[in-house]
Amino acid sequence: MVSVAVSGADPVTVGGAVCGTKTDMTMWCAGQNSTGSVGDGTTNPQLVPVKIAPNVSWRFVSAGSWHTCAISSSDGLWCWGQNY
Repeated sequence: MVSVAVSGADPVTVGGAVCGTKTDMTMWCAGQNSTGSVGDGTTNPQLVPVKIAPNVSWRFVSAGSWHTCAISSSDGLWCWGQNY
């Protein structure tokens, strides 16, 4: 996992997907997505960021090689992608 700074956003994580939270607490992800690690409910490649669970406010996201996990503003832990 690699974290990078993006103007107007919290740190972005890079794994099997590239994900980040914006200052409005929305989460956006893009990537190869063969294991569903983008979180859009598909395994289709997403070349541009898509909004993830638009009715949820996000505090933190971490993208691994085959999965992604995030913490919502209500302290719920959400994970998607390939399970090992």
